[in-house]
Amino acid sequence: MNTSLAVPNDSPWPIGAYDPEAGKLGPGQRNYSATNILDLATIMRIVHHWRWLVLGAVALGLAGAILATLLTQPVYRAWVTLEANPSTFAVTDDQTHDDQVAGSDTFDFVATQVGLVESRSVAERAAQELNLANNADVVRQDIDASKRLRLATKTISDNLKVIAPEQGELIKFSYDSTSPQLAASIANAVGESFINTAIQRRYESSAYARNFLERQINKTRGDLERSERALVAYAQAQGIINTSTPTGQSGGDTSSLQGDSLVKLNEALADATARRVSAEGAYRQSLASGPTIDVTQSTLQLQQQLAQLQAEYSQKRTFMKPDHPDMVSLRSQIDELSKQIHQEAARVSSSRSNGLLADYRAALSAENALRARVGQL
Repeated sequence: MNTSLAVPNDSPWPIGAYDPEAGKLGPGQRNYSATNILDLATIMRIVHHWRWLVLGAVALGLAGAILATLLTQPVYRAWVTLEANPSTFAVTDDQTHDDQVAGSDTFDFVATQVGLVESRSVAERAAQELNLANNADVVRQDIDASKRLRLATKTISDNLKVIAPEQGELIKFSYDSTSPQLAASIANAVGESFINTAIQRRYESSAYARNFLERQINKTRGDLERSERALVAYAQAQGIINTSTPTGQSGGDTSSLQGDSLVKLNEALADATARRVSAEGAYRQSLASGPTIDVTQSTLQLQQQLAQLQAEYSQKRTFMKPDHPDMVSLRSQIDELSKQIHQEAARVSSSRSNGLLADYRAALSAENALRARVGQL
């Protein structure tokens, strides 16, 4: 069953067939069939009728698109291409096998280099080279330095996109940033960080490696010069003299008459120090050891008399009591001889110790005199 619509006389809808079942039309209305609404002429009349509304909607959409474009911050992308140079392979008689092995190793090598470009160490090195931890456009400055460095490294890793080559040895990667200068500098820094890492690991003989080694040599030369200056200052402060020179060359700190005297005095000082140490050791040993063989020989006669009296005392004790006058007399003689032996031993030990002490003091005095002379020179 067809349905009919009642529209005003100035409506853009097309004229259709009258439907008796639709009822009586009101004043100023015509009956149109809904079956003719969707043809091209109808659509054109509708658009023409509502042209200002359509134009307004299109203008509003264009204005919104232009405003969104103006408000959207542009993102710049910097591209860098790196060449991965794998190790060379020796060619053997089995050419096919060597080619297969070389192709497989080359693929693994390139895949490894791709992983190195994406590694955190390369990103961190680039962040350190550019000092991104102190760049307010990259990380917040209200946190500590270690966190800023981690955030800068993470920013590089998140915005770095590496394209692994399906064939060949060219690795491409890009970095996205709202600043074209920052995008270019970070992309270049990542590339340089990757190259520096490869140089340090493999020490490749390339132009970049030579520049790197020259920088390292200059730094080492500066460190060596600083070390030499510190050594000379320490030698001057401590009074150290260089007495050795290369064979066949003149120079050093002793290439003069005064320097030659210093060398000889220094040798004499070394001998005096050795004598002093020996005399000191002998003196200290005499104090700790007690009577020596010399003391025993000097008191040999007294010790023989003491032994005879002790033997006589022991013999008479078998038939005499200890309080017998002869026993008392023998005990008195034994005590007197023992006292004389101890006194003689003490005298000889003291005399020997005094002699060793005198030798020690003489050696010490000679050492101090030589040391003072060396210090003056």
